[in-house]
Amino acid sequence: MMLSDGAIIRTQVGESLTRRVSWLTFAKTVGFIFSMALPLLLVRRMDREQYGLYKQAFLLVTTAMTVLPLGVGMSAFYFLPREKTRRRETVLNIVLFHIAVGALACGALVFHPSILTAIFGDARLAHYSAWIGLAILFWVTGAFLDMAPVANDEIRLASAFIIGIQASRALIFLGAVLFFGTLRSLLAAAILHGLVQTAVLACYLESRFPRFWRAFDFTVLRQQLSYAIPLGAAGILMIVQTDLHNYFVSNHFGPALFAVYSLGTLQLPLMGLIQEATNSVLITRVSKLEKHHQSREIVLLVARAACKLAAVYFPVYIFLLVAGREFIRVLFTARFADSWPIFAMNLTLLPLGIVLLDPLYRAFERERYFLLRLRLVLAAVLIVSLWRFTARIELL
Repeated sequence: MMLSDGAIIRTQVGESLTRRVSWLTFAKTVGFIFSMALPLLLVRRMDREQYGLYKQAFLLVTTAMTVLPLGVGMSAFYFLPREKTRRRETVLNIVLFHIAVGALACGALVFHPSILTAIFGDARLAHYSAWIGLAILFWVTGAFLDMAPVANDEIRLASAFIIGIQASRALIFLGAVLFFGTLRSLLAAAILHGLVQTAVLACYLESRFPRFWRAFDFTVLRQQLSYAIPLGAAGILMIVQTDLHNYFVSNHFGPALFAVYSLGTLQLPLMGLIQEATNSVLITRVSKLEKHHQSREIVLLVARAACKLAAVYFPVYIFLLVAGREFIRVLFTARFADSWPIFAMNLTLLPLGIVLLDPLYRAFERERYFLLRLRLVLAAVLIVSLWRFTARIELL
């Protein structure tokens, strides 16, 4: 009996979801093991103040990586499976956009170091403004390497890249810590790693999309921006919801107390890796199902993903509520034991992570403005609350 296109897609999706997520989760778990060594070493090599400055600098770098691309890189998950004849144009536009926004941020920090003083309420980071700017430029440019193979449906290669990126980053950073142990050396390591990642990205794109660098198409770029910017703006507002509190606390309490707060609000990397891997696979799968109007299959697919995530998230949540105090002491030493009450409060967000909405908003293009409006309201409430109350209450 012959199957319809929709039935074939449903079968393929059902068979491949667990396997694809497992590959990415395995890769990200290995990467997590490599990356976990760095903070464990830093809290033992740096005092609270120096560690706080390190956290401030890389908070800005990682926020820039998420915010500046405006979600344009994620448009690959939508356009590559659909636009079979304009794939080179799609990837080139993403690379050019990443370079442009990274260069703008770099230039702003190089020529106006006072930006850092205004953000963090402390002039010490301004001495590193050029280093932070260059790190942002190369990390934003190379960030597409995490997405391109997944969007191109090369899950195993994407897994290899993820492991390689995290392993090389850990080795470069650990070398900087062991031989120098300064913030400047860590920023230099970040710049070096960003250069390596950008070079690997260029080689990969040339191998999969030959001569992609000559395929600029303004019409495709306009379509990508039209699709991505509303979602990217919503993503920026999501960062406001999740990261803005770090900037207010850092500005009002200084780097030493921010070091304590940052460990208390630690995002459990392994949980984030599992969620990110599931999210990456679902975006492509849901996009294909939506193209064939398989709405019920999308609901079932998202529900299966939530069940699989719950099987991991809920036991971890309960375990950390019981053993979290010892968890903080063992990982970050007794010097940061006062992070525990903040960590316990922060754990309440963990069970909410099983519901993945991003694949739906990215597959159902018409819903992207609803997400933008919703997060505008939430961000406005949050900003007013942080502005009025951060300086008046304790870290908890």
